[in-house]
Amino acid sequence: MVHFTEVNPGESALRCLNAITDELVKLKYVDSSKLGLMGHSFGGYETLYFVTHSRRFAAALASAPISNLISGANALGANTPEVMREFIEKRDNLIRMRSTMWEKPIKHIMHSPVFEADKVTSPLLIMHNPKDSAVPFAQGMEFFLSMRRLGKPCWLLEYENGGHKVSSFEDLKDYTVRVDQFFDHYLKGEQAPLWLIEGQKYKDSKYTPGYELDTLGREPGPGINSPEEQKKIDEYGKIPFAEKIRPLLEAKKTK
Repeated sequence: MVHFTEVNPGESALRCLNAITDELVKLKYVDSSKLGLMGHSFGGYETLYFVTHSRRFAAALASAPISNLISGANALGANTPEVMREFIEKRDNLIRMRSTMWEKPIKHIMHSPVFEADKVTSPLLIMHNPKDSAVPFAQGMEFFLSMRRLGKPCWLLEYENGGHKVSSFEDLKDYTVRVDQFFDHYLKGEQAPLWLIEGQKYKDSKYTPGYELDTLGREPGPGINSPEEQKKIDEYGKIPFAEKIRPLLEAKKTK
């Protein structure tokens, strides 16, 4: 029996997902090498935790996610900091840390996906809107920028008129097309659309949606790092997270 436990949101969710996935891949029509994953809000948080702790998914979408329990609990946004702290530290049906970062700092770090972004192997699409009234936009942006710095494939979609979700009909149509194209490329092997390869800047004077499929057979290119920088990143990405924080754990035991 798999169930959620308090002060253990990421691992609880991962146990549940792995149990479900184990059953799913037993089906003859399921290709275990082409599994996709998506989640919104708390599900977005879970998705980020999954891709930092599992290599089972060929592509993932996280929308309006919490990525850092520490900065999230102190966030300024459409919500007051008190609301975010309620979500993360106290509320019964969400993160349920039952503690502040000062009471259980190790737990708050270990269950913040951003600290293990270097472990991600799945191409990731993030959707988060600046006017989100539930989860501060900075949370999605924090993970996106981490992925960019790490040279990992990641895209950020944001809608000017959206809030915690995509709302207008035109934005919903755009979002649907981009999500379909993202998963079609990484799960079905279809050609990548131009926006995945070249990017799109909203309100650019030369803006086009970029829905057209690339006819040159290109793959989304490398990140912003030099080959030397990327090699260094890839090497420390292999180090288990527990090993990285062991000095912190040992130091806390001596206090």
